[in-house]
Amino acid sequence: MTTLPVSDAAPANEDASLAVLEEAVRQLIRREVSARQDVRKANHAASTELEAFCLELLKVADMLDHQVAFLEKQGTEGPWKRLARNMGLARNTLLEALEGRGIHRIDPAVGGPPDYRMSRAVERRPDPDAAGETVDEVLQAGYVRGEAVLRMAEIAVRLPEA
Repeated sequence: MTTLPVSDAAPANEDASLAVLEEAVRQLIRREVSARQDVRKANHAASTELEAFCLELLKVADMLDHQVAFLEKQGTEGPWKRLARNMGLARNTLLEALEGRGIHRIDPAVGGPPDYRMSRAVERRPDPDAAGETVDEVLQAGYVRGEAVLRMAEIAVRLPEA
């Protein structure tokens, strides 16, 4: 049995050790990439779930908006006036809770130019006196979360007659 001198065996052991270390580093990198992908997927799922829940709550805010507007148009007195005020407070509390979660209301300025990145014209109203296209009425408020539009505002636009 022949034994190799120590000087000849050392490079082979170093190459083997280097290969083992390289493989260990590759495995660590794969695990790190996989862990980051898992975190990204979990964050996306949570964000999507929050947005879906908020869209459901927006329906409640819309109902409160309509009821408050109806009661205010009636010029009610006494208990009806208190009901309109309390419904308005409930709506505002809901909107504040949404704002605390990064959901903000889009209220296009009536009389201003429409912003079609945030709103959708669902009604067009010709007007011979209109100088240009303007928001005539906000039919339904829109909402954003950060840069993402959750729901576009629905508007009626006043257009110059052709």
